[in-house]
Amino acid sequence: MKDTREEELMNFYNSKLQEAEVQSNVSSLANAQQQMQMPEPDTNLIREQLDLGPELKRIDYLLRSYELVDGRWVQPKDKNLVILSGYGVQIIREFLSWYVNKNTLLSNYEEDMILDKMRDASHTLNELIFRNYEMIFLEPTFEDCKSELMKRLNKKAEVKKFINEMQGGTQKIEDITKKLLISVEENIIVELAKIKKELMNYKLKRFSFILRVVQDTIHSTYNRAWNGQERRSLRQHMQITETKGSFSSPPPEKETGGIRKLLSR
Repeated sequence: MKDTREEELMNFYNSKLQEAEVQSNVSSLANAQQQMQMPEPDTNLIREQLDLGPELKRIDYLLRSYELVDGRWVQPKDKNLVILSGYGVQIIREFLSWYVNKNTLLSNYEEDMILDKMRDASHTLNELIFRNYEMIFLEPTFEDCKSELMKRLNKKAEVKKFINEMQGGTQKIEDITKKLLISVEENIIVELAKIKKELMNYKLKRFSFILRVVQDTIHSTYNRAWNGQERRSLRQHMQITETKGSFSSPPPEKETGGIRKLLSR
């Protein structure tokens, strides 16, 4: 009788162990499925928060003076809008890349340190552009100056033609333009040099604008790292994601009645 009771007790324990193992497997599978179904928006938000590629690409187009037309970046038709040379674009792009990156975002800076770093960065950028402005800014070509000269002569010719018509004359625009060309022929080199200087000065006037927007871009990046708030924000996103992805199952019911019956025999 004793052996029979011990055998029943062992069978009971074995069955409970098997049930526990099955329950453990089910819980593991449920956890795995729950983690696989982890909310994607949180993951995308973290990736987007640290991905500065699109922003740097947009800045690169702006440095090249590209225009956004119907959602696409295209080269400007007016060459006077192109301020920086290829060298200048590369120099400023490299300068920005040293600051606008994940290392800066995930740092922890106090306000005084940010101000010190901005002061140093601004001074360095100002000196960099000032000392290399002849290479950084796009210099007008001979064709650019010639085109501008002809544009100005044509405007003068149109005004003279209008005056001539008001006086009852019949001079053609081509004849008026030829006369104007002859009048500046002796000083054509001086006129072209004057035009080149004017076009270059127009580009140099954009110096303060470029300096300001680059400084603001770097400052915005530092502000995201103020007191480590970018790291703290990412940590909060991760904790929320882990909480949503966790799986909690109710504890199994305690079945002690069967054991009592077996032990009471």
